Amino acid sequence: WMPLTIDATMLSSRIWDERQGDLPQQFSLIQGVPFEQALALLSPGLVQQYANPFLKQYVNPYLKMFDPQVGEVQLSEEYSQTLLDILGVTIDLINSIPVTYGEPNNTVTMAIQGEQMPLLLGDYGVRAMGIDTLFNISAHTAPTHVRIVAPEYDTAAVTLAIIGDCNGDGDTDDPGESGAVGDLTIYSNTTANVMLTVAIGNRTAHPASVMVQYMDASGAWQNINEVDLGGVAAGDTLEVSWNVADFDALVGAGSSVMVRAVATNALGLADPAPVAAQMMLDAGICPVVPEVLTISVSPAATTNPDSGGPQGVLTLNATTPERTTSPITSVRFEAKR
Repeated sequence: WMPLTIDATMLSSRIWDERQGDLPQQFSLIQGVPFEQALALLSPGLVQQYANPFLKQYVNPYLKMFDPQVGEVQLSEEYSQTLLDILGVTIDLINSIPVTYGEPNNTVTMAIQGEQMPLLLGDYGVRAMGIDTLFNISAHTAPTHVRIVAPEYDTAAVTLAIIGDCNGDGDTDDPGESGAVGDLTIYSNTTANVMLTVAIGNRTAHPASVMVQYMDASGAWQNINEVDLGGVAAGDTLEVSWNVADFDALVGAGSSVMVRAVATNALGLADPAPVAAQMMLDAGICPVVPEVLTISVSPAATTNPDSGGPQGVLTLNATTPERTTSPITSVRFEAKR
């Protein structure tokens, strides 16, 4: 049976402490010595010294009367060492048995996971056994079966994003403005109010919240915002706004940034393997559709003396966006009467 607790309750040491007052006078020197140290002081010779007189009483005097060859029972050094080995193993087994001690109805906890210990998955039998100070153990109690299963986690992922109305047409439906998070680029003029869509995956019976995060220039995850999972079902989506305040540092460190959503339930269990998505970064401004924004006319070198209007060669200037979805290679000027 699996011990009820991982850390031994040291039953043998408790018994040792309680019974030290009953030790014979010749053992007074080890009173107050911890049980493990006292056990280490035993040797095969010491076992022989005290065990052989004890075993002598079990020689049948009538047999010795009729057969003088019947000798006294003697422990050899080899047998004495075997007894010590058995005693050590027995003590280890007893120490692994957890008990409630001293008071009735005590509670014993079962540690199933720790910092240096993985979760104890599987089926276990748990039972209580009475043990007295002479190491008498009652092992007849029927066990209760306990099954430890792997915990379920809530999951979520950042799937979609909106970087803003780049072309100024009043919506965010155009290519490059919204879509799958991995297909979008954050530009220097779209760092405010980037909307991230979080899709809820698995939902446990104890949902809590989702923390949306991004990886900063040093490689550490930083929080963007936290959303509550109350009333949210698997397959639902939530939106989180992200103001990229450290854009210059991010784009200086690389051409992309990672974002993720980490779900944590009310039991304090966080998704152990949250999925991260990559968004591209661009130090320039968001490209828009090709167009001519303004046309200006440079003053003519001469004017007509009669009308005062410009005369001679005129220079026409066209202004276009700095970046367009298809780069502008030329501008055609036209005139009509």
